[in-house]
Amino acid sequence: MPAGKVTLRVARAGDEALVMLAGRTESLMDAVYPMKIDAESRLLAESLGALRYWEETRAGRAKPNTELLIFGEKNAGVEVFKNGRHRRTMPVPAGTVDPLGGVYRFLGAAQRPSSLSITDGKRVFEVRMIPAGREDVATPAGNQTAEFWDVKVKVVSGKPHVLEKSSARIWTAVDHPTVLLKATVALPYGVISTQIAEAG
Repeated sequence: MPAGKVTLRVARAGDEALVMLAGRTESLMDAVYPMKIDAESRLLAESLGALRYWEETRAGRAKPNTELLIFGEKNAGVEVFKNGRHRRTMPVPAGTVDPLGGVYRFLGAAQRPSSLSITDGKRVFEVRMIPAGREDVATPAGNQTAEFWDVKVKVVSGKPHVLEKSSARIWTAVDHPTVLLKATVALPYGVISTQIAEAG
């Protein structure tokens, strides 16, 4: 039973690339525990350097929470805002991006990066992408040949995170390398999986 649906869109605005995500739980999950997320990542279109990340999340019947990350020049630091209030200035390594920008950088780069530096505003993660092979995969969008990648996560700054204990894998389309076909994350408390339903 599908738990939710996410729409991912990419647009070009001058020198910037915009990556927009909107996610909602399906009606059956809404009755139990509704969840909603809207997010936007802005990057420099040519260098894929991070500029700004905004997200609004709502879980259950609680009020929505917003988070804003503003990346400094050459990623010297990130200004972190929570619900409109400045929380911290966080030092990050050069080239660090937000989570949504990290997905875009991996899929959109001319040469796949072997690792990414990603921040959620509290930590800095080193995310290693390890090529693991090819296989045919079946999704609601059709059968395709995919490359798959094992994902290893390590916190390099900040408190430990459950993702360090996870086992993750992603599948990208061989014929269309920018298309993410599937992803799975095995956590100590269960497995989260997603797969493409349709491509625009």
